[in-house]
Amino acid sequence: MPTFLMLVGLPGCGKSTLAEKLKSTHFLVSGYKRKRPDAVILSSDSIRGELYGDENCQDNPEQVFKIMFDRTIQNLNDGFDVIYDATNINRKKRINLLKELNKKVKVDFNKYCFVVYTDLKECLKRNANRDRKVPEEAIYRMLKNFEIPVYNEGWNVIEIKYTTQPNIPYLTAVNDIVGPVPHDNHWHNMDVDLHMYCALDYFEVKFEAQTFPIYLKYAILYHDLGKKICKTFINRKGEKTDEAHFYQHANVGAYLAMGINFDGFRDHNFLGPINEFTEQDKYKMIVLINYHMRPLEAWKDSKKVENEDSKLLGAELYWYLKIIHECDEMSEQDPEWVERFLKCHLSTSYRKYGLNWAKYVDPIREEYENERKQ
Repeated sequence: MPTFLMLVGLPGCGKSTLAEKLKSTHFLVSGYKRKRPDAVILSSDSIRGELYGDENCQDNPEQVFKIMFDRTIQNLNDGFDVIYDATNINRKKRINLLKELNKKVKVDFNKYCFVVYTDLKECLKRNANRDRKVPEEAIYRMLKNFEIPVYNEGWNVIEIKYTTQPNIPYLTAVNDIVGPVPHDNHWHNMDVDLHMYCALDYFEVKFEAQTFPIYLKYAILYHDLGKKICKTFINRKGEKTDEAHFYQHANVGAYLAMGINFDGFRDHNFLGPINEFTEQDKYKMIVLINYHMRPLEAWKDSKKVENEDSKLLGAELYWYLKIIHECDEMSEQDPEWVERFLKCHLSTSYRKYGLNWAKYVDPIREEYENERKQ
């Protein structure tokens, strides 16, 4: 059975290099190993070169991707594996492509998706050092439109492939990626980092966090990682404003979260100690981060959109997304909760010690609650 393998990633992340490796070496995915001597690489950049003599030419993208689509159908029908090399960051376009392939391809075929991660700084560095450069503002624009693939788009397998290894320690990721960035708007009472810690505290106390999968806890903690990059005082109309906006920060945050390193992970739930944060945990965490603004930005105005998202996510992630939304919203809009968080110095402890709450935060929280009871 032939395989359709889509690569997803920013310019400079190493998609084309990975494609060449997959074409000429053993193909390893989720324990399934086979020789792939007949893999065909279809690259949007290469087709631009064929058509216009310049891979940088962005004229007539419809023609470029029509050729890619037609060649994909032909090769899959001939029994060849296809590696589909483009940025592929848009969810709707991926869904529509798979739907059309299912209609046109006459044989059964596997549908694999590899998300290719490279540290953003490394992407920009690689791009600056190559002949075929993408404008830096275009890379940031794509970053803000990055949407992590989900299985119900139509994939059999989704994996994250790292061309630079994650190097941000999970214990200090909030401090390292964001830090004390002011929100500068009326929706929030705290800086971005403290807001994320406060949302986590709300979850741990209000929801009996130990009864939930570990990835939900970390999705709540990291949900606003993209705000530092996205902060702007220009609204969608291009007008300057007194309040800050953070458009598309969920997309940026999902990408940045791939760079978090969970080596040496330690945590616990009601079953006892947890000594591993798996790649599947990390993937689900990233999906939730990517979707976490949907209840506010899309669902409130359209039940149809909410139903579509619930089908894409599945029942479990859909439910957890609602929990994230409540923690995100109520941890700031409940005045008593905000006062509690700030008064008992949880904010100071989190900012200083990151996630080492077992040693510093829990005793402070317990002391505060005892004082309230008295």
